Amino acid sequence: MSAEISVSQGIVEAMYANDPAWHGLGTIFDKDGTGAPDSDTAITLSHLDWPVELEPVFVRGNLVPDFKATVRQDTGLVLGIVGNRYVVQQNRESFNFLDSLLQDGIMRYESAMALKGGREVCLLARLPKADLVAEGDAMLRYIMFSTSHDGTGSIRAIPTSVRVVCANTKRLAIEKAKSKLIGVSIRHTGDLSERLNIVRQYLSQFDESFTLFRDKAGALASKRFTRDEKLAFLNELFPQPVKEGKLQTTGKGHTIWQKKRDMLDACLADPSNNLPAIQGTWWSLYNAISEAVDHKGRYNGANKAENRYTSVIDGNGANLKDKAFDLALTMAA
Repeated sequence: MSAEISVSQGIVEAMYANDPAWHGLGTIFDKDGTGAPDSDTAITLSHLDWPVELEPVFVRGNLVPDFKATVRQDTGLVLGIVGNRYVVQQNRESFNFLDSLLQDGIMRYESAMALKGGREVCLLARLPKADLVAEGDAMLRYIMFSTSHDGTGSIRAIPTSVRVVCANTKRLAIEKAKSKLIGVSIRHTGDLSERLNIVRQYLSQFDESFTLFRDKAGALASKRFTRDEKLAFLNELFPQPVKEGKLQTTGKGHTIWQKKRDMLDACLADPSNNLPAIQGTWWSLYNAISEAVDHKGRYNGANKAENRYTSVIDGNGANLKDKAFDLALTMAA
């Protein structure tokens, strides 16, 4: 399914605090709000207590040098092919990494899951603070810790306001962290224990990053734009096409431009951007751009989902949102 939650031998490898995810899969814990599980309980509830080992790769009976397979030891599933320098970060090590922070009450588990048959593992912990951008528009503070077992991704620690419950929301959390806050990632090589200490140092800076973004978002939510300012903002981001020194009012280029502008107007009219406290503010205008890029844009080709992901994470979509956020701050000042 689109959630990409791992189901191994009939068991859903996921857990969620308080409320179920949209896809309805996984174990729900802490329904009465009396307490979050410790790491041992969390890894058991999410069914992630399985090891991954490196095994040699053979082709037609011949050993392939310089490469190993990462293999789930409970099922024998080959998760990926990696180089000799690759170091496995076991699921239990990921949970143990968060232990001290959980025990100190700095954070608590919100979710944990395996994706794509166990090729990716994601843990989400919630910080005690919440950020009120405007009345009725609050953002919770989470830390997403993710790793992969197929050699395609780094070990990441990312601050996010997105409740990660599936592959799609994981991608959204990474995108938002990249464009607005900070994060840290390390490769699966060398001494992981030493490098994870670097991640721990970054965790202490995440509160400051959340606060900085909250203040910027709050500034946008406190100032209303005029009709002329809105047009200037959109013209800067989506300039009307010009041909031979004249603005195009007909033709394919003009049609594409007009569709983009109509889509942005539709996003701005969405109820989520018309809460009483933010309606008509620069924050709602920026959110319309973000919504259009993340959810409304058209992507062509055989791999439409992958093309969308690439764009919003590290492509034109991400660049556009960065530009929109900075431009909104400048024009609202």
